[in-house]
Amino acid sequence: MRLLDLSLRSAALSTKLIASFIKRLGRIVVSFGACFTPQDIMFILSFIANLIKRHPRCNKLVSRKTTDKQLRTI
Repeated sequence: MRLLDLSLRSAALSTKLIASFIKRLGRIVVSFGACFTPQDIMFILSFIANLIKRHPRCNKLVSRKTTDKQLRTI
């Protein structure tokens, strides 16, 4: 995991790439959460939080403002 952390630390990586990785990792944890220990889940969540802190443009994944028009279509 340290090597993964070092390779994703680069600012040269596109925001799309980092955001898709965060999203996929989050989906794996949600979908297969029973396969992981609580320590593994906490590690993955902290890893995701650190990636979002390092790449602030990915913060849209967490808090995106929606308009009333978008809410009506849902």
